[in-house]
Amino acid sequence: MKKLLFAFAAVAVTMTACKKDETDDLTKNENPVLTLTAAGGTTVEAGSIVSLTISVRANDDGDKIKTVALTDADDFALFYIEDVNETSLDTTITFVASSAFETSVYTLAAGDKKDHIAVKTISIITVSGFASEESGEFYHISAPTGYEGAYDFVNDVRVASTENDSIKDMIHNDGVGVFTGSWTSNNGTMYVKATALDFDATTYSTTVSTYSNLSSTASVGMVSPVEGEVYIAKLRGNQGYALIKITSNNATNADCGCQTNRGKLSFDYKK
Repeated sequence: MKKLLFAFAAVAVTMTACKKDETDDLTKNENPVLTLTAAGGTTVEAGSIVSLTISVRANDDGDKIKTVALTDADDFALFYIEDVNETSLDTTITFVASSAFETSVYTLAAGDKKDHIAVKTISIITVSGFASEESGEFYHISAPTGYEGAYDFVNDVRVASTENDSIKDMIHNDGVGVFTGSWTSNNGTMYVKATALDFDATTYSTTVSTYSNLSSTASVGMVSPVEGEVYIAKLRGNQGYALIKITSNNATNADCGCQTNRGKLSFDYKK
């Protein structure tokens, strides 16, 4: 069975079938039309249940689907029917995700009775919780040297206002003499407020899916954060996610020893 599926997929990669449309002289693709989607998104917790929805449609007049196969990266058959004999097939396949932190590619291949073949793949990323948990803070953007007003979530450090914007995931943006803990970013990092999430219990995959669900509200920064609030950062567009909990917003903090431009925002975060 495994060799059969491998051969089926290999042929599907190399074969296409097209014909001229006699009415408008356009080339029509006759291969089956495939849809392959992950119900819970493509980032999941390691060892969790994955649901892939399969849709196959014959694409040549009067034709019927013959063979449909869904295989994993090792060419193991998760689903296989040798003679569908229908114009379409719709089903959902569930299985246990990899237990490792990795990307796995799943392949859907389908052929019809006229030997037209199509292939579609989907990549499922499995994550094993958060890689690290850290604590951070920033001070007023105009505080003295040593009390920096910006933060770098990739390298887990405060950064000075004179540093390049590309490493400032958080930049304090209140005016002189004012501290509300508000921040922005100039490097593509975006934030959503995740009121319903439990910082201690939430998994990485839930963090990712929650951000996706709230993405229409995403902003480059947040205003007047309150102790206990939870936020999600999508870091620099493509460097992962951080789950952030505000632990203190102290407008009168005087660690800097200064008379004006006081204040400090503290937070814990996982990434």
